[in-house]
Amino acid sequence: MKRKVSKIGPSTLMVSLPNKWVKRYGIKKGDELEITEDGGTLTIGSQGEVKLKKTEIDESLVETR
Repeated sequence: MKRKVSKIGPSTLMVSLPNKWVKRYGIKKGDELEITEDGGTLTIGSQGEVKLKKTEIDESLVETR
């Protein structure tokens, strides 16, 4: 995915994070992310856990035909 670089202040550049990733890992304002550099590649990581949704179905309530 592509993101545009924005300038904030005289010497700070910023790139936005994808909303789907932010929600998946529960990233909030003020959280710290780990950024590692490998040549021309930056990798952004989070210590957050994936939030899984659990759904249970009561089979006794399911109508059969």
